[in-house]
Amino acid sequence: ITANGGAGVNGEQGGGSGGSIYVTAGVLSGSGSFRADGGAGVTSGGGGGGGRIAVYYGDGAGFSGFTASTANGGSGSQTGSKGTVAFFDTSFADPWFYTYQNFVFPQDSTIQYTGMTIDSGATLTIGGGSIVNLTEAFTVAGNSTVFLEGKNTTSQVEPTFSRVACRTCVGEAF
Repeated sequence: ITANGGAGVNGEQGGGSGGSIYVTAGVLSGSGSFRADGGAGVTSGGGGGGGRIAVYYGDGAGFSGFTASTANGGSGSQTGSKGTVAFFDTSFADPWFYTYQNFVFPQDSTIQYTGMTIDSGATLTIGGGSIVNLTEAFTVAGNSTVFLEGKNTTSQVEPTFSRVACRTCVGEAF
């Protein structure tokens, strides 16, 4: 499924942003992917930002397109920002959250899942003041990064603090 933004067409136009894809399925199977990439800018126009992808499924064992699904920013004089891509396995009492590219929870979010997996070079950002409730594992693998943001980003608490990055590359659960 594709919902990509269009390219700029004349002069110095920026690319269009990627669209939104929202899917619910009992069984997710096949080798396809989901794409909501931003369009390319023309001449000095910037690239469009990536869109949003959310896929809820009960059985994804036969699907091989998780890591191929993208919401990349488009090219241009300035590359557009990445959008968000998340998969939710609903076979658990609370879904299991997966991201293989980029996902952002805003400040003061209440996050309730059975588990979370961030993999394949993905970036997960959790806004300051958020509460994360997991009944099982939180796994960061495949050179992925998790940012735990503070709410106080305008005043200096310590010499360099404004956000904390946690990284593991060996697939450990913590």
